[in-house]
Amino acid sequence: MPIDAAQFPEANQCSGGINAYREEAEREIASACIERLRQFLAGERPFDDSMTVDEYVVPVTVFPDGSITDEDGAIFPNPNW
Repeated sequence: MPIDAAQFPEANQCSGGINAYREEAEREIASACIERLRQFLAGERPFDDSMTVDEYVVPVTVFPDGSITDEDGAIFPNPNW
């Protein structure tokens, strides 16, 4: 079931954000990768840094209070942070 990510601004604190569809999230990551490579080619970023991908896609459940859980049961935002 698609979610309206705009309804959950708190969730953006735990990662790059929440996307309603997996492909949307993957395209966002790909766009960031392309930008890092563009910066390398322009001499604005070292090669190793431009090739590092720290983002990944994780299915989550969004609750009415804006909190989310991942498939391992971790709760975000985590009150212990």
